[in-house]
Amino acid sequence: LSLAGLDATAADWPEPGAKLRLSGGYRSRDQHLAAFRFRSAPHLVQWETNARLEAKPRRPFHGFGPESDETAFEAQRDRVLVETTAALRPASGWKASVTGYLRRDELQQPGADDLESVGVEFPEAFAAARKSDYDGAEAELSWDTRDAEAFSMRGSLVRAVGGLNQARSDDDANYRHWLAEVQTHVNLWRGTRVLALRALAEGVISDDPANIPYTELVRLGGSTELRGFGSDRFTDRTGVALTAEYRYPVTARMRANLFADWGTVASRFDELQLTDVDPSIGLGLAYFVGDNALLAHVAHGPEGLQFYVGTQTVFESHSRRLR
Repeated sequence: LSLAGLDATAADWPEPGAKLRLSGGYRSRDQHLAAFRFRSAPHLVQWETNARLEAKPRRPFHGFGPESDETAFEAQRDRVLVETTAALRPASGWKASVTGYLRRDELQQPGADDLESVGVEFPEAFAAARKSDYDGAEAELSWDTRDAEAFSMRGSLVRAVGGLNQARSDDDANYRHWLAEVQTHVNLWRGTRVLALRALAEGVISDDPANIPYTELVRLGGSTELRGFGSDRFTDRTGVALTAEYRYPVTARMRANLFADWGTVASRFDELQLTDVDPSIGLGLAYFVGDNALLAHVAHGPEGLQFYVGTQTVFESHSRRLR
């Protein structure tokens, strides 16, 4: 949240179906955001451009693996991101897209001028992550029959993502990224009570894995993955997350859900063990206004209670470059 902010959206401009959004917020010199997003009308080929400039203090880092310490080291993160996506929709439910991006990250201790100081707590983790410049390309193929992305009551999603990432910063490693996700919705009672299921696996691969920056690794935890843990609680080169969510109506505009999340990380896919991290359970409410919804939930995990109020859900597809 910011002390001063602006969010402006122009729909159906410059053509019907197009959407332009400008947003920004300022809280202090160390915490601000400016963002631009344009999405063309949904023709056979649709394209979207995002640009983002942000500074975020107190970014949590816990170290590597499922055994990492609960206490986080906090770093100031400055980021510049530009990405463009072209999407082809050849048939109902099907989408193939290609994204190109440029991104620069800088990490330092909050209030410090020396970028070297960010490695004091985790020198092995931040040795290659003080300044990271990457560009790359990513391809995605998906089949989506859900009636809504965030709060669907029917349909399924299957998607696969693969990308190449080229380091432009010294000592950082080139790497490949992959992701696979499946979602489905089981009708339990007349379409009003639904069991939503989700499974996601993700990984990064490199010939020089020790020099993949900490900021480029797989991270789990928070409102979009494991809701019983804090943001970015677990980090490593591979990860898996599972969710089961029971949804039911409360009023015409409000829907409740009971959920359980499991997930873990490891240095290699064949080392993943869901028993390494205990599951989290919780209760959420979603209040709908038109096509938008405000979400609140409380989740309990091994490290205590986690509360969230916002608009992001586990079942949305989030760009890893915006994490």
